[in-house]
Amino acid sequence: MQHSIQNQRIRLFEHMILITICSPIEMFSFVQIRDRCRMVTISSFTSVLIIVFGFALGLPAVASGLDPYRTAQAELHYFKQALANPESMARARVMIELREDQKTEIFWLGQVHLDGEEFVGKLETIPRHLLGVQLGQEIRIQAKDVLDWNYQDRKSRIVYGNYNVCAELNSLPKREAKEQMAYWGAACKPKP
Repeated sequence: MQHSIQNQRIRLFEHMILITICSPIEMFSFVQIRDRCRMVTISSFTSVLIIVFGFALGLPAVASGLDPYRTAQAELHYFKQALANPESMARARVMIELREDQKTEIFWLGQVHLDGEEFVGKLETIPRHLLGVQLGQEIRIQAKDVLDWNYQDRKSRIVYGNYNVCAELNSLPKREAKEQMAYWGAACKPKP
């Protein structure tokens, strides 16, 4: 029974990872996900699903010993370095939390670039709770407001950052975590 529950957790976790690394449009097409999705474009809804379901299914990020938000903040200077060399990277994104009255919602911003000390990007998902923002809207944030970040190296196609997903991967048994990281091209560390 315990083995069966663990297999169900891993399968659901795999589906969450598949959803996360596919575009928001492709996330509704489970049939061809493995063959078509390799680039990382995550939707805020699936990010929240990974965090919520990960904890609910006994796959807590905390178990890995990592605090993904602290790690993302501590290594943000690597992301800034990558942004300074845009021809060597693709799909620069940051995760943020926006507030409106008593409501909050987590979003990924895509097409991120630096403007002075501010990160500027476009909202990648349709807001579900906040009425004051919309898909594609340009948002400016300070470095202290970045919850996570990621980008893909153009040559190696390795994804750097993405510490929330990495924390979940690192909560798996070591061999499985290594296999999943290799399969998805996740470095789970900054580019040296």
